[in-house]
Amino acid sequence: MANITSNDIRNICLLGHGGSGKTSLIEAALYYTKAIARRGKIEDKNTVCDYDPEELKRGFSISSSLAPVFFRDKKINFIDTPGYLDFQGEVRQALRVARNAIILINARAGVEAGTDIAWEAATEAGVARSFFINHMDEPDINYKAVIEDMKERYGNAVCPVIVPYYEGGALAGFINMIENVAYTYDKDGVRSEKPIPAEVEPELTEYKQMLNEALAETSDEMMEKFFADEPFTHDEMVSALNRGLDKGSIAPVFAGSAKTLAGVAFLLSIIYHAFPSPIAKGYERDCDGEKFEIKTEGPASVFVWKTVADQFVGKMSYIKVMSGVLKREDLLKNMNTGNTEKVVHLYSNRGKENTHIDELICGDLGVITKLQGVNTNDTLNVSADVKFKSISFPKPYLCLAVKPKAKGDEDKVTAGITKLLEEDRTVKYEVNSETKQILLYGLGEMHLDVIVSKLKNRFGVDVELVPQKIAYREAIKKSVDIQGKYKKQSGGHGQYGDVWIKFSPGEADGLTFTESVVGGAVPKNFFPAVEKGLL
Repeated sequence: MANITSNDIRNICLLGHGGSGKTSLIEAALYYTKAIARRGKIEDKNTVCDYDPEELKRGFSISSSLAPVFFRDKKINFIDTPGYLDFQGEVRQALRVARNAIILINARAGVEAGTDIAWEAATEAGVARSFFINHMDEPDINYKAVIEDMKERYGNAVCPVIVPYYEGGALAGFINMIENVAYTYDKDGVRSEKPIPAEVEPELTEYKQMLNEALAETSDEMMEKFFADEPFTHDEMVSALNRGLDKGSIAPVFAGSAKTLAGVAFLLSIIYHAFPSPIAKGYERDCDGEKFEIKTEGPASVFVWKTVADQFVGKMSYIKVMSGVLKREDLLKNMNTGNTEKVVHLYSNRGKENTHIDELICGDLGVITKLQGVNTNDTLNVSADVKFKSISFPKPYLCLAVKPKAKGDEDKVTAGITKLLEEDRTVKYEVNSETKQILLYGLGEMHLDVIVSKLKNRFGVDVELVPQKIAYREAIKKSVDIQGKYKKQSGGHGQYGDVWIKFSPGEADGLTFTESVVGGAVPKNFFPAVEKGLL
């Protein structure tokens, strides 16, 4: 789509517990905007965002994936993230370059542990927060109970914008609280507008109050109208929603179904009108926490938020243009290493598909390939002297030893893990000098299992995980004398040695070796041999 400006971009990170439908929602948005002709399904292994062999095998996301959606004259960069705790590093990467976060909730399961973690991560990242209650098409959904639980956990910022209504105990449609109309959806997700049923009006009173209270908090003018009991206009509500999202005082709640496309059109519409753009704040943070002014024109400054070691394409550096315009053939200085890199291959990315482009504007996300000296958290500048704030990754504590199944594969294991370390900063690797084991640290058993599978599939190294050996140490508590004799008769005078060794508690850590010769002269060159025998 031509003539996209930085104000027309929306960078949105999808968060939530595993199984809440993040990948499916992106499929629905792509299908609704006719970016794809057919919606993929997780069970059919044909979704846009889950394309890695490990994701296809396991049936859930294990890495963040980019999928731009063009809606009217806006470009919405959705970032799909894993819902399992073992892959929280991918979530932090996505939140670093997103300005908005939509937290998905499974309507049947309600608020789960992953929902709380997503809320905390989005709050810590300082992004605009909202919710999408998914799977509303399933039977026996208690929407009110979910809202009450959210309100109790996340406070008054929670306010329903799309509310389901029921007829005869079955889901009949959704009510748009801003436009004050009801919608029904057919099997293809096409919506039809209708008046709000009279019997539903009493149930909406509480939800309207929650929404109006949240919107009133965004400005003095809105607060005065709220206390004067004057109705808000449509434009006032949309503007207030934008201010509240930008400030973090409002967390609107949408509802629908990625499976039936219900609510997807309105979600895209609200993103279009109310979600903040990547340049809305006017600044980015550098490594010292200082503000760096965003400029939509001029030389580019970019941040590398994700790295993929692709066995066919090579190293793929996922970037966000923090300021200026990045052009193909630009020379970029790596502020972390001091090296200069040339942009030869610049792409717009959607899932596993890369499309060649000549430039990437401020606020947009893309990919540069074959930058060998560039890694995640690097800042690349054409001329500016700035280094952007790095992503803080969770530390891995679960440790298991890697044992190659074939002898002599130790070097291959090391080379493979080194490549994987470039794309996953939550993995730690070391060789224990005492036990001689190759130790692998991760965020969980599933995380380490994925690493082992990647070693086999990408680098042809078959390994197994075994428990770590522990090198136990004991301290000497009292003195003891030990005698050692050596006798060897091979003709002539033969060989004979008599050595007494005293072991005593030391004042310092480690071994302190001293010599004490009694009853004769012993050549000094014998002493190192005795010491070596003790080590």
